[in-house]
Amino acid sequence: MTTGSWPVVPQPNPLIANRYRKGRSLGAGGFGEVFYAEDIKFNPPRPVAIKIVHTDLLVDPQVRDGISKEANVLAQFKHPNILRVLDFEVGQAGAFIVTELAEGGSLAQKLKPDPNQPPKPLPRKEVLFILERIALALDEAHSHNIVHRDIKPANILLDINGQPQLADFGFALTVTKSIALQTLTSVYGTPQYVAPEVWNDQAGKSSDIYALGVMLYEMITGYTPFLGNFDELKDKHLNGAIPTLKERYPRLRYPQALDAVIFRALAKKATQRYKKAIDLFQAFKAALEEPDPPVRAAVTQKVRASSAKTPAQPANPLQTQNIGPKQRQPARGTQIKLLLEKINDFEAAKSWAKVIEAGEQILALDKNHKIAIDKLGRAYFNNGLDQYRKKKWLEASKSFKEALNYDDSQAQTYKLLGICLFNLNDPGLTLYNLTRAIEKDPSDSESYYYRGKYLYNAWLKRHVKKELNEAIADFNAALQLAPGNFTLKAEIYFWLGRCYYNRNNAADLNKARNFFDLAISLAPNVATYYSWRGLTGSDVSALVDYSRAIEIEPNNHTFYVQRGNRFSAMGEFDRAIEDYTRVISLYDHSDSYLARGQAYQNSNKHALAINDFNRAIILDARDWRSFFSRGMSNFELGFYKLAINDFNQAGQLESNLPVNYFKVIGLSHLMNKDFKNALFNLEKACQLNPRDGELFYWRGKIQKELKNKDLARQDFDKAISLGYREATKEKRYLGWF
Repeated sequence: MTTGSWPVVPQPNPLIANRYRKGRSLGAGGFGEVFYAEDIKFNPPRPVAIKIVHTDLLVDPQVRDGISKEANVLAQFKHPNILRVLDFEVGQAGAFIVTELAEGGSLAQKLKPDPNQPPKPLPRKEVLFILERIALALDEAHSHNIVHRDIKPANILLDINGQPQLADFGFALTVTKSIALQTLTSVYGTPQYVAPEVWNDQAGKSSDIYALGVMLYEMITGYTPFLGNFDELKDKHLNGAIPTLKERYPRLRYPQALDAVIFRALAKKATQRYKKAIDLFQAFKAALEEPDPPVRAAVTQKVRASSAKTPAQPANPLQTQNIGPKQRQPARGTQIKLLLEKINDFEAAKSWAKVIEAGEQILALDKNHKIAIDKLGRAYFNNGLDQYRKKKWLEASKSFKEALNYDDSQAQTYKLLGICLFNLNDPGLTLYNLTRAIEKDPSDSESYYYRGKYLYNAWLKRHVKKELNEAIADFNAALQLAPGNFTLKAEIYFWLGRCYYNRNNAADLNKARNFFDLAISLAPNVATYYSWRGLTGSDVSALVDYSRAIEIEPNNHTFYVQRGNRFSAMGEFDRAIEDYTRVISLYDHSDSYLARGQAYQNSNKHALAINDFNRAIILDARDWRSFFSRGMSNFELGFYKLAINDFNQAGQLESNLPVNYFKVIGLSHLMNKDFKNALFNLEKACQLNPRDGELFYWRGKIQKELKNKDLARQDFDKAISLGYREATKEKRYLGWF
C-alpha cells in the first residue's frame, strides 16, 4: 500500500499503479466510481473492485490523510462479512481503493431488481440471515471504535454464494467532514437512513444501529420508514412518528411484536436504542417466534368459498394420491397421532432425518404443536451430533442451527455449534455461540477452552494484546473446571504455553516452557507438545525435543523443518541439509527447496543452492524469496548480470523488501560498472538503515568511482563514526590523511 501521487498515463485503458487493469463501471456515488478490474500481479489475473475517488474531494489534505488512515485500519480486518480492503493509494492528483470483488450485486438491487417496478420485500429467513451477518460485522468494527455512518442496502454487497458483506466502511465519516462535501445530498450520508443526532454532526456507534434498523424496516416492507425530499426527511427523522410496518405495507403478515423492535432501533434518543447490533438481531429473532396475527374473517371466508369450488389436492404424505368419492381424509388429530407414532419408531431407530420429516409434517398441520417442536429440536440436535462425531462440521453446524430455532435454551447446542464454526473458520459466529454457551452453562470447561482457542487465533491475525490476555483468562477458567479430564487438561496447558510464548519476554518464556512441561507430563506421546517446547529451549534441549517429536511422528515434515532450522542457526549446515532433504521427500513444496538451497548457500555450495532455488521457482514463481536467494548465489559466483535480473524479479513481486536487498543489488550494479543504479540502491539502503557503517562505506566507494570526492569523504567519515574501520583505508588511499 502506498501513499503519494498517482500519475495519469495518457494511453487507452492504462494500468492503474502499473498493476490494475480497469474494466466496466459497477456503479457511482458521492464518494467515487467503482470499476471491475484485474490485478495482473497474479497469474491468472485476480478479479477485484477498484473505487476511484472523486478528485474534488482530495483538495482537502485532511480528507486524504483520513482516507489513508481508514484504509490502513480496514485492510487489517478479516471478518467474513466486511468487504476487505486489499490496496489503496492516495494523493492530491488522484486516489483509489481496491477491495475484494463481490459478484452477487448489492442488497439494494435485490430489494428492487427492476427500477420500473415496486420493491420486493425479502422472505423472513433471508432477512434473518442478512441481519445476523451484518450485525456481527458492525459489532466487530464498533469494537475497534470504527463508525460506518452510511449503512444502507447499496453498501451491503453479496458474494457469489449470497454472503452479505459490509462495504465502504469508515470512509463516509472521513469525507463528510470535508468542506468539499457540504452539499444537501451528502453532508449527512444518505438522508433516508440518518439518525436524528447525525443531523447535528454527532454521529456515533448508535447512529449505525439506527441506520441498521431503517434497513431492517426496508428489508421487511420494501420501503424506508420515512419518504420525501431532503427537508421533509430531516424533519421526520428528528420529530416524526415511525409508521408501523402495516402502515407502510398493508399486506404484511408479521408478528405485531416486531413493531416494538423497530421502534426501539429507531428511537430518537441514542441512549434508548439497542447497545449492540447483535442485540437488535436477537430481538428481531425473538419477535419472529411470536404468533402471526390472525387472517381477517372476510379473507378466511373468501378462501373457504374458493376452495369449496375447487377439489383440494393432497398436501400430506399420509393423504392418498387418488381420493375417490367415498374416501375421506383422516381428521387432523388422527393424522398427527399417526405421525407421532411414526416419530417414536424413527427415534428408536435413531433415524433423525425421518423424525425431522415427520415433525415438519405435524407443524404443517399445527404450527404450535409443542410435542412436535420438542422432538424436532432434539432430532436436529442428534442429527448434528452424528455429523459432529464424523467431523462433518458444515453439516453438523446446519443441524445445530436448526435445533436452536426450536430450542435455544441448551448450552450444549451453542457449544457444539461454536466448535463446528471454529473448525469452519467462521470467526464472528464462533465467538457469539461459545459466549452464549458460557452464559447458559458457566461450568462447562470445553466452552472456555474453545473460546480461548478462538481468541488466540484472533490475536494471531490482529495482534491485539487484549485478545491474547482474554485467551489466557479463558484457558485458566477451563483449567479450573477440568480437574479430572487429563486429555483436555494437557491441551489447556499446551495452549497456555503458546499464549505465554507469544508474549515474547523472558519471564513469560519460562512460564511457557513450564506449561509445555505440564502438557507433556500428562500426554507424553503428543509430538506437537515437544515441537513447541523446543522453541523455548537451548540448542541442545531443542534438538532433543525435535528429535522426540520426529520419533513420535516420523512422517511429519514440520518437525524436520524445525530441527533443520535449529541446525542452521547453530552453523551445522550439513546436518540441516540432511533434515531438509527429508522434508523434500515428505513435502514437495517450494519452501522445502528454498530452505535446503539456503543451507547450501551458507555452506558456499552455490551451484547446488541454485539448483534448489530453480526448483523452488518452478513450484512457485510468485515467491520473491527464491529469486532473491538465487540472486545472492549468482552474486557470490560473480554472475552479476544474472544476479541483477534475479533481484529485479524479486522487486517486482514484493514491495516491502529488506535493507539487504538494496545493498546487494547496489553492489551487483557496482561490480557491473553501472554506478548510477549502484548509487540509487545504496542510497535507499542507507535511508532504511542509517546505523550500518558498511552501507555508507559502499556508497562512498561508488561516489569515489563517480569522482565525487567530497561526497565520498562524507560517507567514509560516516562509516568510521559508525565503527566500520575499513573506510579508514579508503581515506588514506585518497590522500586525505
